[in-house]
Amino acid sequence: MKKTMFLSIAIAVFTVLSFGETRSVSVTGEAKITVVPDMAYMTIGAQFTETTVKAAMDKVKKAMADVVLLCKELKIDTADIQTEHITVDKDFRWENNSQKFAGYVASSGITVRVKNFDALNKLIEKTLSTDATRMNGLAYSHTKLDSLKTAAMLLSLDDAKVKARKMCERMGVKLGAVISLSNSGQPRADIAPMRAGMERMEVLKAAGDASPGVQVQPGRVEIGSSSFVVFQIE
Repeated sequence: MKKTMFLSIAIAVFTVLSFGETRSVSVTGEAKITVVPDMAYMTIGAQFTETTVKAAMDKVKKAMADVVLLCKELKIDTADIQTEHITVDKDFRWENNSQKFAGYVASSGITVRVKNFDALNKLIEKTLSTDATRMNGLAYSHTKLDSLKTAAMLLSLDDAKVKARKMCERMGVKLGAVISLSNSGQPRADIAPMRAGMERMEVLKAAGDASPGVQVQPGRVEIGSSSFVVFQIE
């Protein structure tokens, strides 16, 4: 005979099971840690269409070289600058109901990790003065992310144990040993968190505003963890 009791409190779900002589209680423990991010990632890229591959790539290389130089001027470590992609392809456009060759389109992008938000503000502002054509993928994180994830996991296990003990006390039974457990981390937007973009840089440049005085607001990010634990009931 199988008896099942469901008890739901907030986002936790508890289940008490009885299988012959083996009795168990299953609990989901939850935990969240909120921190102020101390670093950010951003992608900067350039894309140009020209009549030859070389002409398109030359413009892309110059634009990206200027961005890398800018990063170095802002004291951003070379190890924190990573090439995201380099592509070259043919470009076709529709004219008079037919597809016509328009040239070769080349693009490249880098992902920059910035640990100083003053430098990040300057990087966004000064990039508008280069030939880069794209800024996007702004994501916040923390230099101690791995430690924070571990801390959240341990807290979720503590939460599971407390809930299981309270359930057993209410039902007049004794909590036993752990039968099994599993964990799933829940990083937020990992933290990548929050994302923002400035895809239309050409609009800002055309408006003649190369110094918008952008000030990033990192806010706070959450690192979550969920643990599923099965305890024996003595």
